[in-house]
Parts: sequence; structure tokens; C-alpha cells
Amino acid sequence: MNVLFKYLIILLAFCSGFAFGISYPVSYGTSSSDTVYVNDWWNNAGEKGNSIVVERGCRYSSFKQDSIVDKNLPRDSLLARVYGNNPSPDSAALYEAWGNECEKSVKGGLSEGLFYIPVTVTFAAIGTYLTFFHDYDYLGTAILGRTYSIMSLISVPIFIDAAIHVFSRSSKQHDLGKFYKNESERFKFRVSPTINFSEPGGGLFLQLGF
Repeated sequence: MNVLFKYLIILLAFCSGFAFGISYPVSYGTSSSDTVYVNDWWNNAGEKGNSIVVERGCRYSSFKQDSIVDKNLPRDSLLARVYGNNPSPDSAALYEAWGNECEKSVKGGLSEGLFYIPVTVTFAAIGTYLTFFHDYDYLGTAILGRTYSIMSLISVPIFIDAAIHVFSRSSKQHDLGKFYKNESERFKFRVSPTINFSEPGGGLFLQLGF
């Protein structure tokens, strides 16, 4: 019965950990088109304002607005409010900057994903030892040990899910980076001005601070 209880602890810990781990999306930082929306915020005086949030490729930017912004405004109007109506003079340079940003995000993602490996092994070892191999002489220490072992085992699938999400996102960002680099090379061979008027995010409005 005691062994069954220990396996039940592991089962419940892993189920709850995986359920928590898959609750957040992989798509963050991998938007293949302009995503623009308005967020509310309040200052210390309780006054309400808005921020225009822009997601593009591997970049996320938030721009605080001094006045209230209509959330029903079309995307191009929101982008024009942030970046103005003037086209970017060089779409090739813009796409190349986006590609470089994706490459930077991929490197950071890989480092973050590799960091989860030793952390996961450590928590798995602690949880396994406290559950199966450590003998508790007192009820108080047993409760503390079991509680810590459950917390450690719950952390294992959470870290595994986090690593999978990070590597998946890095893979998507890598593909986006290649796409932007190819677009940059394509626009370098176009007759000046090198502006992609067919895609607002490719030089007409969205410059993302580059």
C-alpha cells in the first residue's frame, strides 16, 4: 500500500505539472503577420490610459499612448499612430534587421532550453530520493519530505514542457529568420525604391524601432 501511495504521488504530480506546462502557447514571438491590439493601463493616480501592442516576427513592442485609443480602430490606423504614415525608405534593410532579431532570439532560446536540462535532472533526483529512498523517523519530517518531493516532481514536467516550448519557438523563429533574410536579398535586387507596398509590415508602416 505504501508503494502504491508513492506511485500515486508521482502520477498526480506529473499530471498536474504537464497540465500546467501546456497551458501557455508556443506561438509567442513567432507571428508571421502584423498583430496589433490595444491594452489598458492605470497609473498611480488611478488614471486610465492605453498602450498599442505590436507583434511582428520575433519582436514584441508596447507603445504607451497619452490619450485614450479606440480599440476598434483598424490595424493600419494603429500602426500609423505609432510609426507615422511615411513608408520605410528601404525594405531590404528592414527585412535584414528582422532576420537579425530572429537570429538573436534563437540563440537566447537555445541557451534557455539547455538551462532546463540540469534543472530538470536535479528536481527529478530530489523528488525521487525523498519519495522512494529516504526513511522518515517522525511524522513531521515525513510530511515536510513528502510535500517537498511532490513539489519537486511537479516541477519536472513543468520544466520539460517549458524546454519543449522554448525549442519549438526557437525552431519557428529560425524559419522566420531565414524567410526575412531571403526577403532582404530579394528586395536588394529590385529597382529603387525598395519598398514592399503589398505588405504594410514590410516597409509601409511597421518599423519596430529598428
